[in-house]
Amino acid sequence: MFGFTHRVVFLLLGMSLVANAGVYDDVTTWWHFDYDANQDGIVQTNEVRDQVFWGTAADPSPNGALCTSTFAPTGGVRWVASSIAAPCGGLKYGNMNLELTPLTNALNQVYPASLHFADYNKIPRSCTLVTRIYWKGYATAADKTAWLFRNNYGWGDNTGWLFGIREGKLNFYSRSSSHIGSLDLQPNLWHDVAIVLTDNGATGDTAEYYLWPHGGKLQYQKLTHANDFIKATPLNNGAVIGSELLVTAYGAGNERKCFKGTINHIALWNRVLDQREILEAFSNSRLPVAIGINNGSTDEFGPEPLATGSLAANAPWHTFDSVVSKSRPVEIAFNLDSWQAGLNQQLVAGVLATSAGSAGIGLAVNGTALSSLAAAPGRVLRWNVDGALLKSGGNTIRLTAEGGSEAFASMDYIHLGGSWQIGINNGGNSDFVEEKLALVDAFYHFEIPSGSVWKNVARAATFTKTNVTARFWVSEELVGRGDYVYTVKVIQQGGNLPPHPFIIRLNDEQIYADSAGVADHTEISVQIPAASLRAGFNDLKFQYDLANDEGSGGWIQFDYHRFEIQPYVVPGTVILIQ
Repeated sequence: MFGFTHRVVFLLLGMSLVANAGVYDDVTTWWHFDYDANQDGIVQTNEVRDQVFWGTAADPSPNGALCTSTFAPTGGVRWVASSIAAPCGGLKYGNMNLELTPLTNALNQVYPASLHFADYNKIPRSCTLVTRIYWKGYATAADKTAWLFRNNYGWGDNTGWLFGIREGKLNFYSRSSSHIGSLDLQPNLWHDVAIVLTDNGATGDTAEYYLWPHGGKLQYQKLTHANDFIKATPLNNGAVIGSELLVTAYGAGNERKCFKGTINHIALWNRVLDQREILEAFSNSRLPVAIGINNGSTDEFGPEPLATGSLAANAPWHTFDSVVSKSRPVEIAFNLDSWQAGLNQQLVAGVLATSAGSAGIGLAVNGTALSSLAAAPGRVLRWNVDGALLKSGGNTIRLTAEGGSEAFASMDYIHLGGSWQIGINNGGNSDFVEEKLALVDAFYHFEIPSGSVWKNVARAATFTKTNVTARFWVSEELVGRGDYVYTVKVIQQGGNLPPHPFIIRLNDEQIYADSAGVADHTEISVQIPAASLRAGFNDLKFQYDLANDEGSGGWIQFDYHRFEIQPYVVPGTVILIQ
């Protein structure tokens, strides 16, 4: 019915690598909100800790990021396993959330729900906050303010600041300045949100807002104040999540200015993040396995030894046994969907320390042993995992220290990824949606589809909707460490005078063009050397070429888009797919 499939191969050369560390590698504090230790659904103080510096049972979150008290009506601060939408495609940490439910009485008084971190003082001046929230509207219409985070705010000594929502828009407030932006939040919708505060000294301090609603587009606004509104922030009652005040009763004053809704995570940096880093933070790692951060430390993991050597890939990191030993292998379980299975991946593991008798680390994928790699402090181990070893459904990777009976290695992080596919290779486009001008131009390989339909992924590039962009995130650990192939299959074209011309771009650089077009049921594969990608966001754009189009009203439909890592090729060697 569909005829023969043809393949066109193109080799991309000459683009430079933009190298940088992953944005979360130097995050100051990162609350994942995914740890309900006794599984009772109620938030206890010891369950809210900094994921970067978890601590021990005796000394949890020793950097001050431990929740010291909760203030809420009965059941007002809870753990919920509600559905999470990641607007920019980022990881859904632990698949749990923090739920804040303030109560309002018949007198229109409000009892806020909040968490208090009495010893927290880690972001004194220039800083960045990134979060994912589901806002459920104001606690009361009598005051349209909802403070999400209070950073050591003190009215009397003009210190600290508040950040949240006011009049339906993002708002920053200090005693020196109040910045209400123009970016609208919609209630009952997931948003990725960020504020970047830049202290420029006596004049010109700035507040930058980023807002990405689920199913919408990134919004940005920069506000500048004429004076020094970002003040030094000494410890002043610490930080608060969810309200301005710490109260244990109903009130009709600032008690009303509290947040109502769900928080998936909050991350804070004591530096300014640029736009590229904000986008990377929003979209952070939708890899099949992403455990730990590349920070030269095991502080995000639990104390050794843990009760189990096995871990689900999306479990809280402190439940991971980061020491791989001869007698105690570490096994990680993860799931792949049918469109993810069968793709080549790369496993990357950072080694912090080894025992004297350690000869290396062995890896097994779904029971099949791969070659062992020599382990040494500071060494990064990389295994190319053949897609034939990966399957739809449950998968496991197993790490074992090799050598003497006491051999062990301490791991910094473990990542598995590098390849993705959008759409099912089924000779049709029913897994995509009809192209419309209202659709977002860019879609994400890590956005889990509803059923078999990829949300916001247009089935075609057209003479009016010219661009279909696959936006994907590459970790610093993976970029530059393997060659890649991008494959797109054209299955049907229509309108006037098909076939139609098109252009493929990587990060706004043209990597392939066909001014005459190709026949239906043609696969176009573009080989991409490792040096062509950049750490963080990358865009692959399939573009309808209006400049060379001979008619009007044309369209080019797709079967699938695939981006797959290849075993590393020694520079100078070219392999063409036949």
